[in-house]
Amino acid sequence: MRQMAFKKAYIEPILDGRKTQTLRARTSHVEGDIIRAMCHWGKPPFAYLEVTGVEPVALAEITDDMACADGYDDAEDLKTILVDLYPGVRTFFRIAFRPVAPETARELDERQRERSETTA
Repeated sequence: MRQMAFKKAYIEPILDGRKTQTLRARTSHVEGDIIRAMCHWGKPPFAYLEVTGVEPVALAEITDDMACADGYDDAEDLKTILVDLYPGVRTFFRIAFRPVAPETARELDERQRERSETTA
């Protein structure tokens, strides 16, 4: 099962469904992946997430709705953060997700691995 790091401030918004996506400069995640959401490597995950979509998005195309789904007030706020975090990057990957129960996460992860093995 893959991992993804989040700031501690995002735990509650992820768990209560207010934060349903993240924007990253790069990713190897694909729809259907199960992710252990971490704040600190080596510590237990605070949540298990199912990736429900991955798509590239240009910095200029970020909307207020995207910013809200990412836990920000508006697009300008999110763009400012992204430019500070990733200087020079103008295309990001929008990774949409939903929390899943630990038991469901293990089950979905096993199915994903089985599908990967049969297509390899």
